[in-house]
Amino acid sequence: MRIAIPLALIAAAYVLLALRVEPVPTWFYVFAWYPTLVLLDALATRLDGRPSLLARPRAAFSLLAWSAVIWLVFEAANFRLNNWYYVFLPRTLPERWAGILVSFATVVPAVVLAEHALDAAGVGRGWRARPISLGLADVRWYAVF
Repeated sequence: MRIAIPLALIAAAYVLLALRVEPVPTWFYVFAWYPTLVLLDALATRLDGRPSLLARPRAAFSLLAWSAVIWLVFEAANFRLNNWYYVFLPRTLPERWAGILVSFATVVPAVVLAEHALDAAGVGRGWRARPISLGLADVRWYAVF
């Protein structure tokens, strides 16, 4: 059930998005990513038997909160860079900021849970790579960009 329910919710989100049933198009990121977090956590727990991250409320809340803080730093940088913008945002300012914070809160947990799920599935365990040696000339060349 911990896998079937998130899968059903993700499928429903895509169907409702395709049918343009509000509030799904406006809040699609939230409707798609929160079930994805639960799915990744359930898959990792099933594969390796380690305790679920989302079953530990303090750890889960901390990860969600720090994720929002970290992504707000990127947003602050974007005020200067003006490098990206968002579409399909809620019209009212309080609803928009709630959506922003709830959305930003998923990013770091998604990375952590995806890594946990991939590790539990054994992906990349046998991969080997040579270290890259950088000299001062390399660093100066990259500093130009």
